[in-house]
Amino acid sequence: MSNHDTQQRIYHPLKDSLPIIFLCSTVSFFSLNTYATTTVDTGSLTIDSSTPVDDYNVLNGGKLNANGATTSFITAQNQGQLQITGSQTDAISLQQNSLLNLSGSTVFSSTQAGISIFGTAAGQTNLITGSSITSTAAEGLVLSAQTLPDGTVFGGTVADVSNSAIAGTTAGVRMTSDSTLTLANSSVTGTATGSSGIQMFSGTVSASNSTITGERAGISMNKSGTFTDASLTLDGSSVTGKTGPALEVLGGVNATITVQNGSTLSAGNGTLLNVTGNSNAVFTADNSVLTGDIVAAAGSTADVTLNNNAQLTGQLTNVAKLGLGSGATWNMVDSASVGDVTMNGGTINFGSQGTAFRTLTLASLAGTGGTFAIGADFAAGGADFLHVTGNATGDHQLAVTASGQDPHSDSSLHVVQTGGGDAKFSLLGGPVDLGTWSYDLLQTDPNNWYLNAASRTPSPSTQSVLALFNTAPTVWLGELTTLRTRMGEVRQDQGNTGFWMRTYGNKFNVSAASGTEYNQTQRGFTLGADAALPYGDGQWLAGVMAGFSDSDLVLNRGSGGTVKSYYIAPYATWKDAKTGYYFDAVAKVNRFNNEANVQMSDGQKATGSYSNTGVGGSAEFGKHITLDNDYFVEPYSKLSAVVIQGQSYDLDNGLQAKGDKAYSVLGSVGSTVGRNFVWGKDRVVQPYLRAAVSHEFANNNQVKVNNNTFDNDLSGSRIEIATGMSATLSKEARVYSEIGYGDGKNISQPWAASVGFSYSF
Repeated sequence: MSNHDTQQRIYHPLKDSLPIIFLCSTVSFFSLNTYATTTVDTGSLTIDSSTPVDDYNVLNGGKLNANGATTSFITAQNQGQLQITGSQTDAISLQQNSLLNLSGSTVFSSTQAGISIFGTAAGQTNLITGSSITSTAAEGLVLSAQTLPDGTVFGGTVADVSNSAIAGTTAGVRMTSDSTLTLANSSVTGTATGSSGIQMFSGTVSASNSTITGERAGISMNKSGTFTDASLTLDGSSVTGKTGPALEVLGGVNATITVQNGSTLSAGNGTLLNVTGNSNAVFTADNSVLTGDIVAAAGSTADVTLNNNAQLTGQLTNVAKLGLGSGATWNMVDSASVGDVTMNGGTINFGSQGTAFRTLTLASLAGTGGTFAIGADFAAGGADFLHVTGNATGDHQLAVTASGQDPHSDSSLHVVQTGGGDAKFSLLGGPVDLGTWSYDLLQTDPNNWYLNAASRTPSPSTQSVLALFNTAPTVWLGELTTLRTRMGEVRQDQGNTGFWMRTYGNKFNVSAASGTEYNQTQRGFTLGADAALPYGDGQWLAGVMAGFSDSDLVLNRGSGGTVKSYYIAPYATWKDAKTGYYFDAVAKVNRFNNEANVQMSDGQKATGSYSNTGVGGSAEFGKHITLDNDYFVEPYSKLSAVVIQGQSYDLDNGLQAKGDKAYSVLGSVGSTVGRNFVWGKDRVVQPYLRAAVSHEFANNNQVKVNNNTFDNDLSGSRIEIATGMSATLSKEARVYSEIGYGDGKNISQPWAASVGFSYSF
């Protein structure tokens, strides 16, 4: 102990936690025990675990160093300094710009506030790290200013708290007179009935990765004398009001509140923010998900901004201004009225259920890129309604919930009304799907928009249904082309017995009379075996093939489908070696497994599936003409026909589909020109070119969607061109490849390709 240190026995002083205070008494009316008081005046004192328990009074720039010590009450006045590490103390009070550095310690008081700090010199900060502060009689921590009788003022307190726990009865923390509190990785708790986690009488609080809990309110914000501004920032933190609001703003304070980076607010009464007593609150949520109401009482104002993917689900009452930025969403829970709204990429989700539609009334609308997610039901004749009583500006979109059920009437639905301005509204994702049809948005005058039942187009659900019913004939024909190439081979093999395999792919672009357009990509393989028949002088050959193909359908707006086809086909061919005439015939049976995958206008998906059978056949007659220099020409005519079983099925969005039997009758005339190149014993390469004109005669394939009839007419002519090559590798083995192209009225074929191998005995 220095020569300046003195020792005297006194009682604990009563410490008043009001913002304007002068402590002139050193008598405690609540202490049950008395200790010697050690005064450190301008000097320094170090104590540790061997030091007896005492009260300490640090004055006039003096410094107390406590390392592992146990003490009773500690007070510091007139720039006194406290360095307390790994110690246990009773209450601590600092006045007149005194400074505290508390680390790894425990403060517990049953008679007064745990720590009270009145006034911090400019540029200095009180530090509390890794400590526990508890009061069972008052606040855990008090931060305030101090005014002496002579008028000397010590400004608001500044404190940084990290990795610590603070608890008090009336409040975990009470701060006044523009004090500043920074929390990091800490907890603050008000434990008594009616308490708040933090009571802010003006000042600034910044909390990161911390929890703040009050038995009533999480944080209460008020003014303090002439100090009328309060600021709160929550970063990755949580605030809970167990029986009341998470945040309350009252007493005429001007509060600025920022809730960011995953922070949460929880309110026992469902109110996240309650603004009363002629107060003003500016509330910003950034990258946080919040559930609860924001309420401003009469005479008070609340401005709310949601930014950066923030979500708020709750009612807004008397909110003067609302702003939504990119990715932000307000989920309504009932009809609401809001003042001036600015949308910059955000979404207001009306959240209506069934036919309980909601109305949102705005004083004005500004910004651009806003989305209003609304529900509509033509069958019930109702929809959510956006009503802007004043001016509306900017370009905004309506996201309307889609359905697979048809309207019961052709009445239009009123969805937007404004009081003026140059705002533009459109449907997100294009026309909205309601059953069989998609409906567009109609602006009847400068201020009103309707979902228009008069102008309609087939919905993606309908187009997917029509495409699937239309796909089977092209699947059937795409599989059959591989057999035609095999027929040509067996005629060249002079009737030898053998087996063969092909893998193939086709691309079709289809535009049916029903208005359905889609792309079909087919992949498949075929295995077959054939042998000469023991009659007809070896001119007849018969065989059987079986295979599988998988087709993907791509429609507009992200919809599509798949068709998996399994097939078996007996076939026969005849050729007169003398005249060159030939005849090919095939009968083919398919089993189709069909699945629709629909992307509706509201982003939801719908699916449906069914299976059906197809039976058909093909006959080709032609002549092989040998020319000089190993050239040949092979004119032919062909007729193919198939009937596809009708079927009924439903999509899981409620859309009902029924397809009649589908037919395809395709006639073709064409010719193949090629040449044989001999390049060794039993080795021949045969390149060729084929051209044909085909015509589809079937023109009445009807499909019903929700009892609306569509005609899947694919009739019309098209040209077909192919080039390929077959090569004999030995007397027994042959390889084959072909590519092709086709174009016509309703069907075009950008490409077709196949490769194969055969082996004869």
